[in-house]
Amino acid sequence: MSMIERHPPPPFQGRIRRMAAVGAILLHPLVVDASSWKLDVTLRVEGSYEVTAGGGSSCRGDYAFTLTWTGLTTEDDDDFLLVRQDERLEEWRAFETSTASGEGGMRSAADFPERPAFDHLFVLKENKVIRLVFALSGFGVPVQSTGEQAYLDLPRTAHSRLADSSVAYDRHVRRGSNSVSWPAELMRTLPLEQTFQWTWELSPRPFGREQALLLSQTHDVRLTVRLREVSDSRLEPF
Repeated sequence: MSMIERHPPPPFQGRIRRMAAVGAILLHPLVVDASSWKLDVTLRVEGSYEVTAGGGSSCRGDYAFTLTWTGLTTEDDDDFLLVRQDERLEEWRAFETSTASGEGGMRSAADFPERPAFDHLFVLKENKVIRLVFALSGFGVPVQSTGEQAYLDLPRTAHSRLADSSVAYDRHVRRGSNSVSWPAELMRTLPLEQTFQWTWELSPRPFGREQALLLSQTHDVRLTVRLREVSDSRLEPF
């Protein structure tokens, strides 16, 4: 189903239209012209985490996934409309082990009830620069029974906020940069392909009702953005 962004996420109120989970269905064909482009986003992530508790017991996990997003972007005055055509979790691997007394267990991807996904994704134009902005929703860990869980922080681009996270993500980028942008003039010389990479790491932080558990986490990101001309003159709704 094609979706069109309608609602602005903070902190960009009034500047963009957001693709939300409750985004509006595109009811009429969207006419595309020289200011329209096909957008492909491929996000590859490898990460790990560790949850420790009193007595030295712990859960450690590793995960890897590939998310793809395909759609159409077209200029709309000073903003962009973004129409999602497809979003897929192409690969999903996860593994968790526990040293807790009575557990001693291992969990695989099938035991993780939640999957990574885009919380939001949109395009901004700031002066002569185009920015891709997104954040991923995480999943709760540990998946083995401890009575309490914390949500992992998954990749976000610079200045992107996530409502259910208090972590200042940008401050913990250790290598590379999560600023995803390119000169606006390159949009006129398609096709365009850009790759961005960064490493993110967060030292142990307490969580839980009594702050008795500690969560540390890290991930490596490789993001590829491709833009190309649109061959069809109209994007029909499904």
